[in-house]
Amino acid sequence: MPVAPAQADRIATFQQSLRISKLREMNSRELLTLASRFERIEPEFVRAFGDRRKSLKLSILASLSAQHLCSSLKLFLYAEGLAPVIHLGGYDAVTSGTMQPNADIWKFAPDVTLLVPSTEDIKTWPRMFAPAAEVEEWARRQSEIYLAIWDVIAEKLPGCRVYHALFVQPLERPLGNLERRYPFSRSNCLRALNDRLVAQRPKHVHLVDLDALADLVGRQHWFDETGYFLTKQPISLRELPLVGAYLARLIASGRGDVKKCLVLDLDNTLWGGVVGDDGVDGIRIDPSDPVGEAYVHFQKYLLALKERGVLLAVCSKNDDAIARSAFVAKPEMPLKLSDFSAFQANWDDKVTNIRRIADGLNIGVDSLVFFDDNPAEREIVNEYEPLVLTINVPPDPAHYIRALDLSFAFEWEQLTEEDIGRSETYARDRERQQLESQFTDYDDYLRSLQMKAWIEPVSNEGSVRIVQLFGKTNQFNTRTRRYSESAIARLGDAPDSCVIQVKFADRFSNYGIVASAVLNLRGNAVFIDNWVMSCRVFERGLENAMFEAMICYARENSAERIVGEFIPTAKNVYVKELFERLGFDPLVADGDFRPEPDGTLYSLPLSRPPATRHYIDTIMTLDGAEQAIKLDLSQHSEKKVRLS
Repeated sequence: MPVAPAQADRIATFQQSLRISKLREMNSRELLTLASRFERIEPEFVRAFGDRRKSLKLSILASLSAQHLCSSLKLFLYAEGLAPVIHLGGYDAVTSGTMQPNADIWKFAPDVTLLVPSTEDIKTWPRMFAPAAEVEEWARRQSEIYLAIWDVIAEKLPGCRVYHALFVQPLERPLGNLERRYPFSRSNCLRALNDRLVAQRPKHVHLVDLDALADLVGRQHWFDETGYFLTKQPISLRELPLVGAYLARLIASGRGDVKKCLVLDLDNTLWGGVVGDDGVDGIRIDPSDPVGEAYVHFQKYLLALKERGVLLAVCSKNDDAIARSAFVAKPEMPLKLSDFSAFQANWDDKVTNIRRIADGLNIGVDSLVFFDDNPAEREIVNEYEPLVLTINVPPDPAHYIRALDLSFAFEWEQLTEEDIGRSETYARDRERQQLESQFTDYDDYLRSLQMKAWIEPVSNEGSVRIVQLFGKTNQFNTRTRRYSESAIARLGDAPDSCVIQVKFADRFSNYGIVASAVLNLRGNAVFIDNWVMSCRVFERGLENAMFEAMICYARENSAERIVGEFIPTAKNVYVKELFERLGFDPLVADGDFRPEPDGTLYSLPLSRPPATRHYIDTIMTLDGAEQAIKLDLSQHSEKKVRLS
């Protein structure tokens, strides 16, 4: 049925309203009013824009009333590019909603479950003057309740991610200043319980530190006693926008929407003043000046982000030479030119330059975060590149860190060694580009890189990075399957499956683990359940080296063919023709394989030599021994090799 013009206008208005920057400017009353209005138009909105969003089935189980939290969270999830369908459990749902065989959550079968327990769940506390050992035993018994809940969710919903909120310290402190002194105080008991949950967390559970948010805003604002006694709301209405934004960013990150790069303006953003007008000596970046010190402090924070793996980029309307001169002439500046993975200083519009930054770093624009003091520039980016997360920058540079930190832009589920070395790898890319420009033949350039790959079964140490790769990788991702650590461990141990991890290095950098594939044995075939590769190693031939390893695995297991599937998304166009390039033929559904609704199956018989070529020295680890793989597998097709 066609949508009436007035209805279409309302739907378009909501599309504009459901942006992070817009929602974060609202107070709780405005947010809940919007949520109520949106509920009436949501079905039409989903029909109009649902195909642009990732589907999400979310179950919220809270010990207290969570209706308002659910309403605000839904808006932020839509703003994060998701299309949520939410099951909200009843009162006291953390235990009653999971420990009953016929609980609604098992019928709903969510992708994600959010658990929000309350101190109301705790019925007994350690006695006065209980020793530390007794408090630890109490924490162990209390934690077992939640460990049992986590276990039953893992058993009944193997692919479900669990987000479990840690306990928030109460407002009241019966012992006053002595609360920190005695282990039996309730605040110390809750710390012991939270620590126990952190230590016992299984791989499919992600802990949400709401206690840190309560500290941030102050407990007198976090708790609303009147609201609690009226409606049993665990969090004051005032803080719903903050909590909704925080939870939505965590969930979106777990669904693959990871922010990787911070794009920064220069003038009045990294320093005070305009370098083109005021000159290098006139900009304010001096710790002896209160304004200059604010910018120094902000740059130090940016440097800390860079050291944890966030890429930094410059997007400035400026003369390139003048913009760069500020970093050279001010050696006391915390940030150096070498800290930036991309540098766009010219007079083009910022949307164009933002797209250039994404292209140059080979990442999607939805991986970018934009920080610019000019509200007009922010509005243009919001309008023409809405997938970029644009920060509402305050007028006072003293508040820059607060604004960026509270955006939750760079909330990641894990941190790996590969993340830490990412900025250095991109810096080395400039050296590779200089080397490439010296060659007229691309094959000669690839040979000069002296590339090496180590292809091996997933290791305990590598499993966190593998989960991150499947969760964050969107361009080279054949089926967009996401896996938890427990799922990876289960697949790695199963006799009919194999999880490959690939480490990669060249003459400039050691990239660490950059690619992975999950292989399943089905009848006479090996099926590529999913295949991912970091954009940092595109156009190197690594997919060819990986495919040769897959053939080795297939032959060892007496398979007759390899089957793959491509399921298109808005972001994985890069691998649309991957299987054709490797020599596969389209496969009509047969007894062993049926494509997903949008998928296309491909098959390659092992009797046919693969269409691969690369210049990578490839080593497979086989039963603890290393085996070199030759370029032409047809020359040693009878060699018995396997990944184990």
